[in-house]
Amino acid sequence: MNAIAAASVSRMRHFSPQNVANTAWSFAKLCFAHPPLFAVLAPRGACRFAGFEPQDLSSTAWAYASIAILHAPLLEVIAFAAVSRLPQLCALDCTNLAWSFAALGWSHAPLLDAIAAASLRNISDFDHVGLANTAWSYAAVLCVHLPLLDAISAAALCSMAEFAAQSLAITAWSLAALLFHHEPLLAALAAAASTRIRDFDAQNLANTALGFFPFEGHDGALFEGLSAASPATIS
Repeated sequence: MNAIAAASVSRMRHFSPQNVANTAWSFAKLCFAHPPLFAVLAPRGACRFAGFEPQDLSSTAWAYASIAILHAPLLEVIAFAAVSRLPQLCALDCTNLAWSFAALGWSHAPLLDAIAAASLRNISDFDHVGLANTAWSYAAVLCVHLPLLDAISAAALCSMAEFAAQSLAITAWSLAALLFHHEPLLAALAAAASTRIRDFDAQNLANTALGFFPFEGHDGALFEGLSAASPATIS
């Protein structure tokens, strides 16, 4: 990988927008953070943003977020380009862009509005991971977008049977972080979590407990299950 990175750096002037996105994504997917490579990929991507497809934008953002490199000029360019390509954003683009900016702690209001608009249009295409991660992304930057939260809640209710432990925990945490009290969704999350409590790791248990904490008097059976599962998970 070091040899590929070194060769890429030396030939960066020949990289197309897709080359930039694919290279960044591949190194991030392998958890191989190569600072010199990512240092030259960013300005190359920033100056060629007009040629980026929506998937290239979301893949590049995801790559930098995954290895925790905050390159402000690149993020601004990605945000501007994504907003201008709003009609082309698919469900996965929305989730990856929202997660990437939130993971880097970068709240960009125009981008969040654009992602929300695109997500509302494509909400039926989101799987449980996309719904949970999108909810988390808005919660992480404390952005309360009520139409989006309502749509995520409705979609989550329709697909609750598919929710894995992490999606349940993340969704519950997100509702609490935004103080978004959606009683039908809370009830469905509590019921699903209660039946799958054995699948929860320590982080999922903690996030679920935090998720229901602001909403007092909710599902004592769930908290009993969380309490019973916690010692076994810790040990």
